Amino acid sequence: MTDRLAQIKARAEAATSEPWLLQEDDGDTFRAPAWEIVHAQSGRMLARVPDWAVSDAEFIAHVPADVPWLVDQLEQARSIAVGLENEVARLRGLVADFMDPDPCHYDHHGYCQAHSWLQTDPACPHRRARELEGGAA
Repeated sequence: MTDRLAQIKARAEAATSEPWLLQEDDGDTFRAPAWEIVHAQSGRMLARVPDWAVSDAEFIAHVPADVPWLVDQLEQARSIAVGLENEVARLRGLVADFMDPDPCHYDHHGYCQAHSWLQTDPACPHRRARELEGGAA
């Protein structure tokens, strides 16, 4: 896990637990109308957002549920990516084991005579394997 992701995860875990609710406050003589983000169980106000910023208030109210979910999704994706990178490395090794080191030689039809490949599309598998490995075709 990256340092930044670890910091985000730590902040999310340290924050007031969910659920957070969004409540409209009509204001009074001394306060302008606003949206309040309130902790559902304690009733404590966590934040007050101007009434014109309802989208921001909605976003803030969903943070305690959304951030841990996003962190979890990212951790799962990274785990899958590591597995796929390992599988790609394993398959590249397998392709290299099967690849004939001799270069392709094409006749006037475009067929690879060196590897007895009598098609032009797809190209000779040994050529495609060398291209996959980043070598010259």
